[in-house]
Amino acid sequence: MNNNISIKDWAKYEFYPSLFEVIDKVLPEFKFKKFGNNWISYYRCNLKEEKDFLRSKVYVWAESPAYLRDANRESISIIEYIMKRDGLGYAKAVDFLSSKAGIEPNFFFKQNGEASDLNIVNAKQAILEACMRHFYLWLYESEEGEEIVGNYLKEKGFKLGELPPNFEIGFIPSQEKLFKFLIDNKGFDPFLVRETLKLSKEIGDSHCLAIAFRSGGVIKGFVFRTLRDHSAKSLNSMGLDNTAGFFNLNGVKGDKDVVIVDGELDCLNATAHGIENVVATGGHPISHEQIRDAVRLGAKSFTLCFDFISHERAKTSNRIEAAIRVILKEGINRVYIANIPEYGGYKSDPNRVIKGPGIERLEEIINSALPYYEYWFQKIVFKFADIDSARDLTSREVDDFLDEVIETSLRISNPTDNERYINLFVSLRQIKDLEISYKSIGLAAERMTFARDAHAKEKDLKRLLLKATELQEKGEIDKALELLEDRVKKVILKDKAKAYKEFQWGATQKEVMQRYFKQPRSIYTGYKIGGTELILPSRAISVISAPTSHGKTAFLINMALRAAENNPNKAIYFFSYEEDRDTMLFKALNTFMDTNLGTCNLANIRNYINLGMTYLKGEKKEYLRSKTKEFFKNLIETKRLNIHYSTYDSDTLVDAIKHLNNNVSVGAVFIDYIQLLSLPKVKNRLISRQDEVNEICKTLKDLAVETGLPIILGAQLNGTVTNHLHLNSNMIVGSGDMERIANLVLGFWNNNQKIKGSEVELEEIKKKKIFQPNTIYAEILKNRGGKVGLFELLEFNGNEGTIKNRKLSVDEPII
Repeated sequence: MNNNISIKDWAKYEFYPSLFEVIDKVLPEFKFKKFGNNWISYYRCNLKEEKDFLRSKVYVWAESPAYLRDANRESISIIEYIMKRDGLGYAKAVDFLSSKAGIEPNFFFKQNGEASDLNIVNAKQAILEACMRHFYLWLYESEEGEEIVGNYLKEKGFKLGELPPNFEIGFIPSQEKLFKFLIDNKGFDPFLVRETLKLSKEIGDSHCLAIAFRSGGVIKGFVFRTLRDHSAKSLNSMGLDNTAGFFNLNGVKGDKDVVIVDGELDCLNATAHGIENVVATGGHPISHEQIRDAVRLGAKSFTLCFDFISHERAKTSNRIEAAIRVILKEGINRVYIANIPEYGGYKSDPNRVIKGPGIERLEEIINSALPYYEYWFQKIVFKFADIDSARDLTSREVDDFLDEVIETSLRISNPTDNERYINLFVSLRQIKDLEISYKSIGLAAERMTFARDAHAKEKDLKRLLLKATELQEKGEIDKALELLEDRVKKVILKDKAKAYKEFQWGATQKEVMQRYFKQPRSIYTGYKIGGTELILPSRAISVISAPTSHGKTAFLINMALRAAENNPNKAIYFFSYEEDRDTMLFKALNTFMDTNLGTCNLANIRNYINLGMTYLKGEKKEYLRSKTKEFFKNLIETKRLNIHYSTYDSDTLVDAIKHLNNNVSVGAVFIDYIQLLSLPKVKNRLISRQDEVNEICKTLKDLAVETGLPIILGAQLNGTVTNHLHLNSNMIVGSGDMERIANLVLGFWNNNQKIKGSEVELEEIKKKKIFQPNTIYAEILKNRGGKVGLFELLEFNGNEGTIKNRKLSVDEPII
């Protein structure tokens, strides 16, 4: 193959045409069929992966073979789809697709004349960083840049020579000069340069002030501002997704409050003057992705500090309202609104405050920002106060005032914030005169909720039926039915009064039987404790507990393996928070083999898997090879046993399990172990670790009830447990509620560990004959609906990682 062919030509004339011919084999999950010159899928899906978008058939058109498209007008490149589906980088995705198409891959990135196998994402980043460095040099080292941009910045209160290094602005004299520099001087591939930047014609002409849009430490693209009168004040480089992250958002520092302003220059100026965590929207509405990204980087609260424009007060108010809604919907209730007063002229923004009264005044404005509920309250009060200043309020206007206060109360889901809001209201002198109490507000809010929800349900149903009828009249019956299926449940839930009435209805025997047969079954572990079968109940939490280093993970692996082997049509999921996935796989394989491979089984397994070699010979070598093949073929590749290392917080883990349960026939979920889980950062503020663990346990219990799944948790007992007699469910570290929440609690003691205790305790242990080497003492500490106190000595082989019921000799007594 000629490596001198450009990426563009190779992709257009070789790669995509070859791939198009075999797309049904490359993407078998869609079951593509040829219709004329195009491909259409048998299955319906949703490329955008959002709930409000209908699922539809997927197409690959002959005239645009690079993309998957659906009826929602959504599209995704085939390369990007493979990257997401298989978790591949760009280069590996193209390698994979090239091999499927039966062609050689091209090189992807060329710099300084040398072919490079760098990931295309890194290549694009290199281009963006090179752009920013040269924009900066053109600003500071060219007369044109200093004259055009420098004078503009001077008018805005900036001095070019005093800007700090992190003030990432520059000058673009023309696109021609930029592309010449990147291609001729830096050696970047021409096609990749143009694909990365995609600049509109005004950039480098009317729009020559370049601002790097950096978020999370990475340049996402550029914002180009005009220095002349122009209808578009700012233009973005094409492909810049400025809704995915805030401008200037790096790691959140200090008190974890993120201050959101409008303009990029406002943001950079405030940052340069020492205010931490200032980010910009660029004048765009705040998105859910931006808030999630900020929370991921450490944000605990948000302060809105938008521009004040005297003749656009309603527009600014609407923007603030929209931003508050987005932030609250993401579970953040610490939202504050900073009011920038008018400083000369029709407009005030952070830059004008810094240029006028100074940076200290801007800090005062930010620090005195109102909580969102107080901001709402003041808006209502000021609205009716304007009327009251001219004349007394009529009875109707007083009623309207009360209704608006109550409706706003219904929007405040956080109980503490709601209480503070209502207290602001009832503390007003005029309200006291009307003898309106906190309780009466609550009752009025409840009545309004019922009425509003019933009305909303009626409106939504009318809209839904209208849309379904329109689709029916067009002959799109399947789409009409799909729309009804997707939306009707949401309409039903609008009416909370109906949900309350359901508590008054009983259930028939048939309904109960149908629910029972649909729910997952309890898991038989194959263990017997005190002669009774140990069962992990469905729709419940089971806890396997022991002191540290006693083999919790080994016990859980043994149970998970038995569950997978005994339930061939179910998927068993094992989430490890302690050890990486490969280590857990090696341990599970060791237990599965159930044989002695030498002085260190795990070392032999690790060498064989990682290096493809083994020092074993003869039967042991053949056994290792055959059992490894059997393990992966029957359990791992078939996804009957799924082992994952997880860093998910508890809410994300719950969402993941719900998703799995909706899409896979899950048999049980094992989590190792509970004390390593944490709440989302936005939820664990100002609570103790014990309260956090309790909250996680309650969430997992609700998940078990909702999904019907058996959920099995590993748990650590505290350091006061020094022998068998101390095993107690109250000794679980960090939780006061786990003992109450769990249906089953099994405690165990590894008899290869030393015991401590009083003479009386040690004598009792000896008398019971429960301290024997290479065994595990297991006792049922809690068993809702079953016997408690049953115990057993289980055979334990540390090298093989196996825990079994012992095969007693004829003369050995049963304990």
